[in-house]
Amino acid sequence: MAGSLALLDDDSVIERIAKGEYQSHIAIELGVAPQSLHARISTHPGYRQALELRNMAKLDGAQDRIDSPGA
Repeated sequence: MAGSLALLDDDSVIERIAKGEYQSHIAIELGVAPQSLHARISTHPGYRQALELRNMAKLDGAQDRIDSPGA
């Protein structure tokens, strides 16, 4: 697992989070422990903004489902 983290492209993970993916799902896909991935990327300069973007996208999606039930 440590080898997988050594080869990790932090910017790519941050982009994926910003687009709506959860880091636990990314960790599983990459074959690393979610805690290890979090420890690695939580210090990335774009991490907090990526979380905000992901959360806003999730809220927008939820609001759309509320506004258009059954659609």
